[in-house]
Amino acid sequence: MKHATLLLLLMSCGGKEANSQINRDITVNGKTPSAYFKQLQFRVIGDCNEVSKLRFKKLSKAIGFRETILGKDSKDRDVILSLNLYLLRDDRFIAKIEERTVLEYIEGGYGFEATLNETIKGKTSLNSQGQLILEGLGKASAIDINDKKGVQLVLNDNIVHRSSYKYKGASMLLTHKAGNYSEIPYEDYCE
Repeated sequence: MKHATLLLLLMSCGGKEANSQINRDITVNGKTPSAYFKQLQFRVIGDCNEVSKLRFKKLSKAIGFRETILGKDSKDRDVILSLNLYLLRDDRFIAKIEERTVLEYIEGGYGFEATLNETIKGKTSLNSQGQLILEGLGKASAIDINDKKGVQLVLNDNIVHRSSYKYKGASMLLTHKAGNYSEIPYEDYCE
């Protein structure tokens, strides 16, 4: 059964808490916002001397949940937003955004044409409610999705200036999971 549970406390940014007015009683699954956030940081798993065997943990679309549809193109086809979020250990983030025009829906997915690719980089901070503010991107709230740690990300308006679609209020569920590729340099994250 697919379910998402929004936690009463929202997510934090990094080891340092940027806003001194943060409610100190806020916890996420018994952890401070900063401790919860650290669990969601970008990580490299494996021996960096064996690149072909590496796995990379990042935040990406929660499996089993529908993609974020931004609108329709001139041919009445769905335009979908795909986003991978890399929360870095120095209070920064990198978001890799792709707009996809759906060519056809197939069982378990869809065929698409990538119509726009954009990278957004920025700083992270906490607001007084413990939400993770992603400068120029949006706000993230801590959420458990099918027993996985993740975030509900609500986007700012027009984060991709070349896009003709409005992003404001678009929401997506992202979970922390491993994949076999990284869209960002990973050498500094080898353990």
